[in-house]
Amino acid sequence: MAPRIQTLRERLATIEARPVNNINEYIDKTIDTWSIVDESKGLVRRQMALIANFKRTYSDNKKDVTAADYMMRLTQKDEEILYLLGDEVECARKLKAMPAGERKAYFDENVPQIKTKETQVLQEWLMIAREPKEKGVVLPAHVEQILPGTGGSVNNH
Repeated sequence: MAPRIQTLRERLATIEARPVNNINEYIDKTIDTWSIVDESKGLVRRQMALIANFKRTYSDNKKDVTAADYMMRLTQKDEEILYLLGDEVECARKLKAMPAGERKAYFDENVPQIKTKETQVLQEWLMIAREPKEKGVVLPAHVEQILPGTGGSVNNH
């Protein structure tokens, strides 16, 4: 599952990196993310189930349970991001269906709020991801690679 999630993160990052010069480009770019967001939601739910199972299986190992707790919190933040991205897709679909003259007001009223929430959740994700290292808890390498300063990017969500 992890390789597929990484592939989806890379695809999403590629789309997110496209420049947006106007609302029409925003609409196209955002709608292009839907298949990734939709598939990722299912993978995140499966990942949470796997983490819960891991915790049950290795409940006698405090280090493993602690690492699993961190992974569950990070995965829950991933899910929050995905739902916010889904909200953004919904806004883009509504924008696309509107007359051009009404788009800017709707965009200004809705999209910046979602973007602000996305930024907040990403910051929370980063705070959670940094905690284990400070406490000597080892997380999977893909988490470490996403952290700033390690060559990765948190914008891969």
